[in-house]
Amino acid sequence: MPRSITISVPDEIYEYLWVLSSSHAVPSGGVTAVLQHLIRSAADGVRRPGSWERQWIRQAFGGGYDHHLAVDPDAPHSMVVTTKPADDEHPKGRIPPPSAS
Repeated sequence: MPRSITISVPDEIYEYLWVLSSSHAVPSGGVTAVLQHLIRSAADGVRRPGSWERQWIRQAFGGGYDHHLAVDPDAPHSMVVTTKPADDEHPKGRIPPPSAS
């Protein structure tokens, strides 16, 4: 069953995401489709170690998450999540939102 999330995005960031909604990868569907594409690409980067998305994930997030993954015995080129999150749970515990500086 798909999980649903709600996020708030400042107008200036929304506008940049909207620009991507006319890209080759996301030719229609607006910002929602852009976010869905980014989410799928991020998941592919975690799941597929040799993918271009993995390099993108490493650049964007660094490391520190590999201990939640193991090689998929049915697909050696793919990873599976070994630590399942509870609803809205961060793997390191609750992380407070960044403070406004």
